[in-house]
Amino acid sequence: MKALKAMKDYPAYSPSDLLDKLMYLFNLKNDISFSKKFGFSASHISKLRHKKILISSNFLLRIHDISQISISELRKMMKDKRKYFS
Repeated sequence: MKALKAMKDYPAYSPSDLLDKLMYLFNLKNDISFSKKFGFSASHISKLRHKKILISSNFLLRIHDISQISISELRKMMKDKRKYFS
């Protein structure tokens, strides 16, 4: 919960932007196809999209491993401008 409150200091942070851009790049039609492609549950994707949970380093690593998009580029996609990632 502490981390979610801290993200209020970053109003531009948008996991939906990251998900939408990845869906576009991989020609995925919806969150269910995204979850199947990247190996996450559909409920996990929904929680990310609605900012109920934060995008974790494990999430970014899995996306990076499958997509070969750099972690820094993935963070740019979700407008995460923090100097470090917890």
